[in-house]
Amino acid sequence: MHNKSIWRALLLTALAALTTAGAGRAQPQNFGEDYAPPDTVFPFPLGSTHPEEGGLYLGTEAVMYRQTNPLKQQLVAVRGLTIVDNTTNIPNIGVLPVPTFIGSGQAALDVQQVSGPNDYQPGVSFTLGYKFADGSAWEFKYLYITEVNLHASATEVPAGFNVGQNFENSFLFSQVFGFPNDYNGPAQKIASDPGGGVGSSAPGIWNGASIMTEQFLQRTQEYELTYRQPIFETETYRLSGIVGPSIVWIWERYKWTAADIDLATNASGPQDEAQYNNIVSNRLYGAHAGFRNECYLGHGFAANLDLQGGAFVDTAKTEAIYELARGGVGPGSKRALHYWLPALQAQATVGVTWFPIENVELKAGYDFQAFFNTLSSPNPIDFNYGAVNPGYTSGTVRFLDGLNLGVGINF
Repeated sequence: MHNKSIWRALLLTALAALTTAGAGRAQPQNFGEDYAPPDTVFPFPLGSTHPEEGGLYLGTEAVMYRQTNPLKQQLVAVRGLTIVDNTTNIPNIGVLPVPTFIGSGQAALDVQQVSGPNDYQPGVSFTLGYKFADGSAWEFKYLYITEVNLHASATEVPAGFNVGQNFENSFLFSQVFGFPNDYNGPAQKIASDPGGGVGSSAPGIWNGASIMTEQFLQRTQEYELTYRQPIFETETYRLSGIVGPSIVWIWERYKWTAADIDLATNASGPQDEAQYNNIVSNRLYGAHAGFRNECYLGHGFAANLDLQGGAFVDTAKTEAIYELARGGVGPGSKRALHYWLPALQAQATVGVTWFPIENVELKAGYDFQAFFNTLSSPNPIDFNYGAVNPGYTSGTVRFLDGLNLGVGINF
């Protein structure tokens, strides 16, 4: 009995010691003074039991951005056509000296028709970062803005149905010159043409065209790697320095298409359609630097303001080309150039952050960017097929501004 009592006493003592040790380990203060368990426990790995050590964070934003459209006014086509055959007998007019333009000459298509409006385009941005124990962080951000797509067209039907006495105003004329015979268009383009394989009295796909269309496409992407280092901090305010490399890609294409109708077939074949493209691709490689201001407002809200500038080398590539719409078959005229330009950027971003639960933040803000000394082609058409070389303008200032709404998660 005595031995059994001793063993029971020892067993109770050991159990008491284990219980006391377990209770001590369960106290939060043993994990560090900054540790505080979340009010709500989620079944996925948000946050860390050691937030003072830093960790991974992710973010995504839905954005709406507006961009500068560099196109200016340039007349593309007028109503009418030019007769170059002095044997052509025009009904109600007779035989004319050549060359003779017949028609109202009223403007039918202009580049300015695809120069706007500059509406907000949707897009998305993604952020991946890692924060270190000293408060510094590396962050990668990608921004993509969906394509701006503007169209304009002119057809055989003019305003007010004013087709003219001999339907001359139903035709479209552009002053393209220097093209080979492959671009003459159908042999029977107008009713007075003899047909049967004989050339048209109004040669040239752009002379007496039935329809012309123009299109402007614009895409913008940004890649940014940022190092952030706290400089000054209080209980409610933090100032950080930000610096890192960045890439900005602004791609634009102006496309102009002209098509003739062959009266013999009442259709337009690939050999009766000509395309003109002018592509400008600004690729800016450089670095950005600035300051990030964060101010805690209370009740889970904070305000932030980022001010930064960037210096870039703009490796701008251009390409202007005339070609037939039959899959690259036939002659074409092309000129491709490469420009190297210094470019600068100024950027300001203001926003509000809300922390609804621990390790989750919701963001809303406004971003403004300006790029100085980029390349553009405000008057994109060169009507000289034989030596196509539209003008390109350096020194173009582009503005990019928009709204963003997103969520961030700390792991």
